[in-house]
Amino acid sequence: MTLSEVAALTHLGWATVKSIVKADLASRYGSVSIKEVKRIAIDEIYVGKKAKFLTLVIDLDTGHILHVAKGRGKEALIKFWRRVRKAKARIEAAACDMSARVLHPQTIQPPRILPPPLRGIVQH
Repeated sequence: MTLSEVAALTHLGWATVKSIVKADLASRYGSVSIKEVKRIAIDEIYVGKKAKFLTLVIDLDTGHILHVAKGRGKEALIKFWRRVRKAKARIEAAACDMSARVLHPQTIQPPRILPPPLRGIVQH
């Protein structure tokens, strides 16, 4: 159901419905805990000429998006790895569908940022 349809059904303004939906999404997904995350997927998507690429990190067990950053490569993952270290999360496996430069373990694990090495890095 679209925002316009909900607004018509509930006799509320479109902006009111949108603010309710935004508040609900922020409360449910605004800050996803990564402490218990074990398996992740890292992917980059092309979003157009202007923005170019986004790098996404997804929890493979829950489907939650854990991190979104502009760009691609190790620079886009540095903040995520800092967050992993701060949360003391124990990432066991990472699935990557990216270039070989990002799959290299030293690229995925910048020094002094990551917890102990990932156990399951598979290149296909």
